Amino acid sequence: MKNIEYLGDNLWGAEILKQYDQEENDGMKQVYMAVQIDCNTRRFLPIVIRRLTGSCQIIGETTLGRNGFISPIGSEKGILTICDR
Repeated sequence: MKNIEYLGDNLWGAEILKQYDQEENDGMKQVYMAVQIDCNTRRFLPIVIRRLTGSCQIIGETTLGRNGFISPIGSEKGILTICDR
């Protein structure tokens, strides 16, 4: 997958899903799909991460409350392969 980056605490970001076209209104610049992963149990929780313009503050939003994964349109499959050794 392109552009995976470590965000801390078992949180990994995938590529940018889209650029917000309403950046002037809400200050949101970039949206990432990410997963919080426990590599020991292979449990994962997909979340959406929004990065605020300028401050680089990260806002996490849970998109799925159970241990399943739905790939958003435009994302790459195989995000969990980062756990493989």
